[in-house]
Amino acid sequence: MVSDMYLQPDIAAPGTAILAAWTANDTEVTRSGKQPPLFNIESGTSMSCAHVSAIVATLKSQNPSWSPSAIRSAIMTTALQQSNTKSPVIVNSAYGEYLATPYDFGAGVATLSGPSQPGLVYETKITDYLQFLCSQGYNTSTIKLISKKLPDNFSCHANSIDESMSNMNYPSIAVSLSKVRETKKVTRTLTRIGDEESEYTATITTPDALRVEVSPKKLTFTSDMKKLSYQVTFKAMSREREFFGSITWTNGKYKVRSPFVASFW
Repeated sequence: MVSDMYLQPDIAAPGTAILAAWTANDTEVTRSGKQPPLFNIESGTSMSCAHVSAIVATLKSQNPSWSPSAIRSAIMTTALQQSNTKSPVIVNSAYGEYLATPYDFGAGVATLSGPSQPGLVYETKITDYLQFLCSQGYNTSTIKLISKKLPDNFSCHANSIDESMSNMNYPSIAVSLSKVRETKKVTRTLTRIGDEESEYTATITTPDALRVEVSPKKLTFTSDMKKLSYQVTFKAMSREREFFGSITWTNGKYKVRSPFVASFW
Protein backbone atom coordinates (compact mmCIF):
# COMPACT_ATOMS: atom_id res chain seq x y z
CA MET A 1 0.00 0.00 0.00
CA VAL A 2 1.21 3.49 -0.84
CA SER A 3 -0.52 6.41 0.86
CA ASP A 4 0.33 9.47 2.92
CA MET A 5 -2.05 8.18 5.58
CA TYR A 6 0.05 5.10 6.32
CA LEU A 7 3.37 5.19 8.09
CA GLN A 8 5.87 3.64 5.72
CA PRO A 9 8.17 1.77 5.63
CA ASP A 10 7.05 -0.93 8.06
CA ILE A 11 10.49 -2.07 9.19
CA ALA A 12 14.23 -1.81 8.61
CA ALA A 13 16.76 -4.64 8.45
CA PRO A 14 20.52 -5.04 7.87
CA GLY A 15 21.36 -4.16 4.28
CA THR A 16 24.83 -2.59 4.18
CA ALA A 17 28.01 -4.59 3.54
CA ILE A 18 26.30 -7.97 3.94
CA LEU A 19 28.31 -11.16 3.37
CA ALA A 20 26.01 -13.22 1.14
CA ALA A 21 26.13 -16.38 -0.95
CA TRP A 22 27.15 -15.72 -4.55
CA THR A 23 26.67 -17.50 -7.86
CA ALA A 24 29.73 -19.44 -8.99
CA ASN A 25 29.05 -18.45 -12.61
CA ASP A 26 29.66 -14.75 -12.02
CA THR A 27 33.14 -13.89 -13.23
CA GLU A 28 32.83 -10.10 -12.87
CA VAL A 29 33.95 -10.14 -9.24
CA THR A 30 36.55 -12.86 -9.75
CA ARG A 31 40.16 -11.86 -9.32
CA SER A 32 42.60 -12.78 -12.04
CA GLY A 33 43.83 -16.34 -11.64
CA LYS A 34 41.28 -17.13 -8.92
CA GLN A 35 38.17 -19.29 -8.85
CA PRO A 36 34.79 -17.48 -8.71
CA PRO A 37 33.94 -16.70 -5.07
CA LEU A 38 31.16 -18.50 -3.24
CA PHE A 39 30.43 -15.35 -1.23
CA ASN A 40 30.38 -11.62 -1.88
CA ILE A 41 29.75 -8.44 0.10
CA GLU A 42 26.66 -6.62 -1.13
CA SER A 43 24.41 -3.75 -0.02
CA GLY A 44 20.82 -2.78 -0.78
CA THR A 45 17.22 -3.79 -0.25
CA SER A 46 17.96 -7.22 -1.75
CA MET A 47 20.05 -7.89 1.36
CA SER A 48 17.63 -6.43 3.92
CA CYS A 49 14.68 -8.19 2.28
CA ALA A 50 16.46 -11.53 2.71
CA HIS A 51 16.80 -10.88 6.45
CA VAL A 52 13.09 -10.12 6.85
CA SER A 53 12.08 -13.06 4.63
CA ALA A 54 14.09 -15.40 6.85
CA ILE A 55 12.38 -14.04 9.97
CA VAL A 56 8.96 -14.49 8.34
CA ALA A 57 9.77 -18.05 7.26
CA THR A 58 10.99 -18.92 10.76
CA LEU A 59 7.88 -17.48 12.42
CA LYS A 60 5.55 -19.29 10.03
CA SER A 61 7.30 -22.62 10.56
CA GLN A 62 7.09 -22.18 14.34
CA ASN A 63 3.52 -20.86 14.28
CA PRO A 64 1.64 -22.31 11.27
CA SER A 65 -1.66 -20.75 12.37
CA TRP A 66 -0.34 -17.18 12.36
CA SER A 67 -1.74 -14.97 9.61
CA PRO A 68 0.47 -12.71 7.47
CA SER A 69 -0.77 -9.68 9.40
CA ALA A 70 0.06 -11.33 12.74
CA ILE A 71 3.59 -12.07 11.53
CA ARG A 72 4.01 -8.51 10.29
CA SER A 73 2.75 -7.18 13.63
CA ALA A 74 5.11 -9.41 15.61
CA ILE A 75 8.09 -8.14 13.62
CA MET A 76 7.08 -4.48 13.88
CA THR A 77 6.05 -4.30 17.54
CA THR A 78 9.26 -5.97 18.76
CA ALA A 79 11.64 -3.90 16.61
CA LEU A 80 14.51 -1.91 18.11
CA GLN A 81 15.10 1.81 17.72
CA GLN A 82 18.87 1.52 18.09
CA SER A 83 21.65 0.15 15.92
CA ASN A 84 23.67 -2.96 16.77
CA THR A 85 26.11 -0.66 18.60
CA LYS A 86 23.28 0.55 20.90
CA SER A 87 23.46 4.02 19.36
CA PRO A 88 20.72 5.98 17.55
CA VAL A 89 20.10 4.93 13.96
CA ILE A 90 21.70 7.39 11.55
CA VAL A 91 20.67 8.00 7.95
CA ASN A 92 23.46 8.61 5.44
CA SER A 93 22.04 10.52 2.49
CA ALA A 94 23.22 12.77 -0.30
CA TYR A 95 22.29 15.69 1.95
CA GLY A 96 24.37 14.49 4.89
CA GLU A 97 23.71 12.52 8.06
CA TYR A 98 20.69 12.87 10.33
CA LEU A 99 18.86 10.92 13.03
CA ALA A 100 16.46 8.39 11.56
CA THR A 101 12.72 8.88 12.05
CA PRO A 102 9.85 6.44 11.49
CA TYR A 103 9.76 7.76 7.92
CA ASP A 104 13.21 6.18 7.52
CA PHE A 105 12.96 2.91 9.47
CA GLY A 106 9.27 2.46 10.25
CA ALA A 107 8.82 0.66 13.55
CA GLY A 108 12.58 0.19 13.87
CA VAL A 109 15.20 -2.46 13.17
CA ALA A 110 13.91 -6.04 12.99
CA THR A 111 15.21 -8.52 15.55
CA LEU A 112 15.58 -12.30 15.31
CA SER A 113 14.23 -13.43 18.67
CA GLY A 114 11.65 -10.77 19.56
CA PRO A 115 8.98 -11.63 16.96
CA SER A 116 8.66 -15.22 18.21
CA GLN A 117 7.16 -13.92 21.48
CA PRO A 118 5.23 -10.73 20.68
CA GLY A 119 2.64 -11.09 23.45
CA LEU A 120 -0.01 -9.25 21.42
CA VAL A 121 -0.56 -8.70 17.71
CA TYR A 122 -2.59 -6.44 15.45
CA GLU A 123 -4.68 -8.59 13.09
CA THR A 124 -5.65 -6.87 9.84
CA LYS A 125 -8.86 -8.06 8.17
CA ILE A 126 -9.77 -8.19 4.50
CA THR A 127 -12.31 -5.41 5.07
CA ASP A 128 -9.46 -3.14 6.20
CA TYR A 129 -7.83 -3.49 2.80
CA LEU A 130 -11.13 -3.09 0.96
CA GLN A 131 -11.81 0.13 2.86
CA PHE A 132 -8.34 1.26 1.83
CA LEU A 133 -9.44 0.92 -1.78
CA CYS A 134 -12.54 2.94 -0.89
CA SER A 135 -10.30 5.68 0.49
CA GLN A 136 -8.46 5.78 -2.84
CA GLY A 137 -11.69 6.65 -4.65
CA TYR A 138 -12.78 3.22 -5.89
CA ASN A 139 -16.48 2.31 -5.68
CA THR A 140 -17.78 -1.11 -4.68
CA SER A 141 -18.25 -2.22 -8.29
CA THR A 142 -14.62 -1.53 -9.13
CA ILE A 143 -13.41 -3.04 -5.86
CA LYS A 144 -15.30 -6.24 -6.67
CA LEU A 145 -13.45 -6.47 -9.97
CA ILE A 146 -10.17 -6.23 -8.05
CA SER A 147 -10.97 -8.57 -5.15
CA LYS A 148 -13.28 -10.93 -7.15
CA LYS A 149 -15.53 -11.20 -4.09
CA LEU A 150 -16.89 -8.87 -1.41
CA PRO A 151 -18.06 -9.77 2.11
CA ASP A 152 -21.82 -9.72 2.63
CA ASN A 153 -23.23 -6.22 3.17
CA PHE A 154 -19.88 -4.57 2.44
CA SER A 155 -20.00 -0.86 1.60
CA CYS A 156 -17.55 2.02 1.58
CA HIS A 157 -17.69 4.28 4.63
CA ALA A 158 -19.05 7.74 3.91
CA ASN A 159 -15.90 9.32 5.36
CA SER A 160 -13.53 6.60 4.20
CA ILE A 161 -10.65 8.97 3.46
CA ASP A 162 -10.63 10.53 6.93
CA GLU A 163 -11.64 7.52 8.99
CA SER A 164 -10.90 4.19 7.34
CA MET A 165 -7.27 4.82 6.49
CA SER A 166 -6.16 5.87 9.98
CA ASN A 167 -8.40 3.25 11.61
CA MET A 168 -6.99 0.33 9.65
CA ASN A 169 -5.83 -2.14 12.31
CA TYR A 170 -2.16 -1.62 11.53
CA PRO A 171 0.77 -1.89 14.00
CA SER A 172 1.65 1.76 13.29
CA ILE A 173 -0.54 4.87 13.35
CA ALA A 174 -0.64 7.88 11.04
CA VAL A 175 -3.08 10.78 11.38
CA SER A 176 -3.47 13.97 9.39
CA LEU A 177 -4.21 17.28 11.11
CA SER A 178 -5.55 20.40 9.44
CA LYS A 179 -5.42 22.91 12.30
CA VAL A 180 -4.01 23.47 15.78
CA ARG A 181 -6.03 21.96 18.66
CA GLU A 182 -7.99 19.80 16.24
CA THR A 183 -8.83 16.39 17.73
CA LYS A 184 -8.33 13.17 15.80
CA LYS A 185 -9.26 9.74 17.14
CA VAL A 186 -8.25 6.29 15.92
CA THR A 187 -9.04 2.80 17.15
CA ARG A 188 -6.85 -0.29 17.34
CA THR A 189 -7.58 -3.88 18.36
CA LEU A 190 -5.01 -6.19 19.95
CA THR A 191 -5.16 -9.98 19.95
CA ARG A 192 -3.47 -12.02 22.64
CA ILE A 193 -1.00 -14.65 21.43
CA GLY A 194 -0.98 -17.81 23.53
CA ASP A 195 -3.02 -18.77 26.57
CA GLU A 196 -1.40 -16.47 29.11
CA GLU A 197 -3.83 -14.21 30.97
CA SER A 198 -2.40 -10.82 31.84
CA GLU A 199 -2.93 -7.09 32.13
CA TYR A 200 -1.17 -4.63 29.84
CA THR A 201 -0.57 -0.96 30.62
CA ALA A 202 -0.04 1.74 28.01
CA THR A 203 2.99 4.04 28.01
CA ILE A 204 3.02 7.04 25.68
CA THR A 205 6.09 8.77 24.28
CA THR A 206 5.19 12.03 22.57
CA PRO A 207 6.57 15.55 21.95
CA ASP A 208 5.41 18.28 24.35
CA ALA A 209 3.43 20.03 21.61
CA LEU A 210 1.31 16.95 20.86
CA ARG A 211 -1.21 15.68 23.38
CA VAL A 212 -1.91 11.97 23.09
CA GLU A 213 -4.40 10.06 25.23
CA VAL A 214 -5.13 6.33 25.24
CA SER A 215 -8.42 4.92 26.50
CA PRO A 216 -8.55 2.61 28.29
CA LYS A 217 -5.02 2.80 29.69
CA LYS A 218 -5.13 -0.83 30.79
CA LEU A 219 -6.15 -3.93 28.84
CA THR A 220 -6.95 -7.11 30.77
CA PHE A 221 -6.85 -10.29 28.69
CA THR A 222 -8.55 -13.42 30.05
CA SER A 223 -9.36 -16.88 28.75
CA ASP A 224 -12.65 -15.50 27.44
CA MET A 225 -11.30 -12.14 26.28
CA LYS A 226 -8.56 -12.58 23.68
CA LYS A 227 -9.28 -9.40 21.70
CA LEU A 228 -9.48 -5.91 23.17
CA SER A 229 -9.70 -2.49 21.56
CA TYR A 230 -8.44 0.92 22.59
CA GLN A 231 -8.82 4.45 21.27
CA VAL A 232 -6.08 7.03 20.75
CA THR A 233 -6.82 10.77 20.73
CA PHE A 234 -4.39 13.24 19.14
CA LYS A 235 -4.38 17.02 19.59
CA ALA A 236 -1.56 19.29 18.41
CA MET A 237 -0.95 22.39 20.53
CA SER A 238 1.25 24.06 17.90
CA ARG A 239 1.71 23.73 14.18
CA GLU A 240 4.68 21.64 13.10
CA ARG A 241 5.17 19.59 9.98
CA GLU A 242 5.06 16.30 11.86
CA PHE A 243 5.17 14.83 15.35
CA PHE A 244 6.69 11.40 16.05
CA GLY A 245 6.04 9.21 19.06
CA SER A 246 4.99 5.75 20.20
CA ILE A 247 2.51 3.79 22.29
CA THR A 248 3.85 0.76 24.15
CA TRP A 249 1.72 -1.85 25.88
CA THR A 250 3.59 -3.86 28.50
CA ASN A 251 2.73 -6.49 31.10
CA GLY A 252 6.19 -6.74 32.64
CA LYS A 253 7.18 -9.56 30.29
CA TYR A 254 6.26 -8.36 26.80
CA LYS A 255 6.51 -4.94 25.20
CA VAL A 256 4.22 -4.22 22.26
CA ARG A 257 5.31 -0.94 20.67
CA SER A 258 3.50 1.01 17.95
CA PRO A 259 5.07 4.11 16.37
CA PHE A 260 2.85 7.01 15.35
CA VAL A 261 3.13 10.17 13.30
CA ALA A 262 0.75 13.13 13.36
CA SER A 263 1.30 15.56 10.51
CA PHE A 264 -0.19 18.75 9.11
CA TRP A 265 -1.31 18.79 5.51
